[in-house]
Amino acid sequence: MNKVFLICAGGLSTSLLVKKIRESAERQNYPIDIEACGEDKFDEYIANHSLCLVAPQLAFKTPQFMERLPEGKKIEKIDRRVYGMMDGDAVLEQIKKSLDEISEKSDVEVNSINITSDEAEEEPSFAQRISTMMSNKYMNSIRDGFISSMALMIIGSISLILVVPPFSEGTTNPVGKAWFWLVHNYGTALEMPYAATMGIMSIWVAFLVGASMSKEVNIDKIIGSTASVFVFLLMATDVNAKSIDMTSEWFGAQGIFSAMICGLLIPNLLAFCKKKKMSFSLPSSVPDNIRETFDSLLPFFIILFIIYPALIAVQKTLGQPVPALVAMLISPMISATDTYLGMIVIVLLVHTLWFFGVHGAAVVLGAIAPFTLANTMANMDALLAGQALPYIVEESFYLFYVLLGGSGATVGLVVLMLKSKSKQMRTVGKLGGITSIFNINEPIIFGAPIVANTKLIIPFIIAPLITSSAAWVAIKFGIVRAGTALLPLTVPAPIGAAWAAGWSIIAFSLICALAVLSYFIYLPFFRSYERDLLALEKSEQNNL
Repeated sequence: MNKVFLICAGGLSTSLLVKKIRESAERQNYPIDIEACGEDKFDEYIANHSLCLVAPQLAFKTPQFMERLPEGKKIEKIDRRVYGMMDGDAVLEQIKKSLDEISEKSDVEVNSINITSDEAEEEPSFAQRISTMMSNKYMNSIRDGFISSMALMIIGSISLILVVPPFSEGTTNPVGKAWFWLVHNYGTALEMPYAATMGIMSIWVAFLVGASMSKEVNIDKIIGSTASVFVFLLMATDVNAKSIDMTSEWFGAQGIFSAMICGLLIPNLLAFCKKKKMSFSLPSSVPDNIRETFDSLLPFFIILFIIYPALIAVQKTLGQPVPALVAMLISPMISATDTYLGMIVIVLLVHTLWFFGVHGAAVVLGAIAPFTLANTMANMDALLAGQALPYIVEESFYLFYVLLGGSGATVGLVVLMLKSKSKQMRTVGKLGGITSIFNINEPIIFGAPIVANTKLIIPFIIAPLITSSAAWVAIKFGIVRAGTALLPLTVPAPIGAAWAAGWSIIAFSLICALAVLSYFIYLPFFRSYERDLLALEKSEQNNL
């Protein structure tokens, strides 16, 4: 069986193309085992597949994938237009050709065809340099660690909704009255899932980021993540207290950056010890699992007798634990992400990168995820404590007010495409229309295309700037409540915004109004581009 996989930022848009390729293969009776995955799964998938096809939004990372390519494997990039049109037939032909080349080569020659003819790279652009800079092993570990923690965060968000009913105190609504009765009598039990997830989220972050970094530096994930949590617990507890108290305030949102630092640095310490062969010399007759356990003891001794005394010295000298110092140092950056100017700069960078074919949302929003997630968790803690919500710009703000139908707030563009006179626009609109409901719009971005399109890139940048500005003002002046829930990107924007704001009808209505606004922002630019396409289509028809 021919084993192939497609890779993109999250594996969502490529899964749509995989379906088209399977349908094409069935029609042609061509045997193929094809899957889609996110970039974080590359090493896992390439080990069991012959060919990797890279989506255009990750094309700039092809050289990085090449460096990790095992012998006898091959990588190719998918053409932007083919990807945008979700042309399963064209991609299947590319797959056939590539697999035939692999089968015709000897083992020695296979390695020479890793770089395909269309992969002669030009000088990296400014956008590509930024993307590469934000895609090092540390950023990858942070991103993968936070992605792994999303399930816990969502469970915590749901639990918070149960504890804080979306009704006013003293409501006469039967549902509301029953809800408040439930909270009054079983509030502790309802809050427990929140305490076990968001209440100790920093511990989870230390573990999951530590596991991701361990994978990056090629050490045992369990040992690396366990050591990261061990150091964080030592760091977050008060050594000046008269008794040991493992309910530190730093286990929640406040300690998330200290936990992240532990997850990044401690696996690197273990990797250094492994590289320098700093381990116990045990006889070869000792089983491997026991050998690995003893090999990990020396780094733990370093932690216990060098790092831990240093943490104690810092706390004794400065009068506060290390997480408090980290929080103080990081607070200006958190504040900057919550300002209007900071938000505008981020939105501009996300959508400017898309013009060059780089997945701006994955690159930029992935880089600032620790800040936006920390803001959301702080809002959730404040809501539970009955306090004012401290942050406007948090994770759900970008997911639903900025990425309204996907990057570029393209929900209005989709409507225009569906009723376009241009055959190309109607086809792309039909392909991307359904997925845009779930905020996945790569078919629109590469099929219209918006990438390198000087006409459509203007509203592509303007629309999210306006939608985000409107949302920022609405939250700033109390018209809409700030977000207090962590939800998947694929939740439709009206539902996601309402959910994050405590099931607010106003938030739902604001999203609908912004969708209409998106339509009118795209309208004049789309009409101009549509005229160009109609002229081209007419010319091509006359030449037939």
